[in-house]
Amino acid sequence: MDLRHSTHRAVITSDVSGFLISMAMYLFIPVVVEYVQIPRSAGYGFGSSIFTSGLLLVPLSAGTFTASRFVPLIVRHFNARITVPLRAVFFAIAALTFSYEHRSLWEAFVAVGIAGLGAGLTFAAMPGYTVRATPPADTGAALGFYQLLRSVGLSIGSAVAGAILAHDTLAGAALPTQSGFLTTLNVAAGLLLVAAIMSYLLLGDTPTAPSSLETIEMMEESAELGATGLGLIGE
Repeated sequence: MDLRHSTHRAVITSDVSGFLISMAMYLFIPVVVEYVQIPRSAGYGFGSSIFTSGLLLVPLSAGTFTASRFVPLIVRHFNARITVPLRAVFFAIAALTFSYEHRSLWEAFVAVGIAGLGAGLTFAAMPGYTVRATPPADTGAALGFYQLLRSVGLSIGSAVAGAILAHDTLAGAALPTQSGFLTTLNVAAGLLLVAAIMSYLLLGDTPTAPSSLETIEMMEESAELGATGLGLIGE
């Protein structure tokens, strides 16, 4: 894998942002799904069934699908320096929304739906900037490295979430304290804000991503797969 093109500011922004946002995704989605299943006797949670908590993935998928329809239009008309950070901030708002407003089950569905929009917009747009910044012969390697970093981010995010919840589980207790869940969500929001700031500083006046049919289709499919932690690997 040739990493020489990873030094381009658009490529390194896509790589690092994808890594941070993937970490944040697994600090957010599984934590919210688990939170709603916590019995109310614990003093928090909603005591929802596994079926109900699984339904949280419906607004997540709907959000990513909806976002994929608008990504090509957005990247053609707006500068990357503005749009990329805004997408990460949009996702951060979802984490902060549930961190500070978690009194009713419907708030979990709203927060996850917002996260779906933010993740879909972000994961769809990032590969486009990588494609634009690398020669056609190196696109596969560049996108492969991007997907590798995303996979590593998902794994690390899952481990960090588990570590935070374990740290906030009292000795002999079966469940973490509520503060453990809220801390995890706040860490996710922090990572997303770091990604937003980094994108704004590194992208500078980078123009919009290419609008070829192949790239648009790639962005749309990447957005739709974003919520599952999957994505396209260039060939």
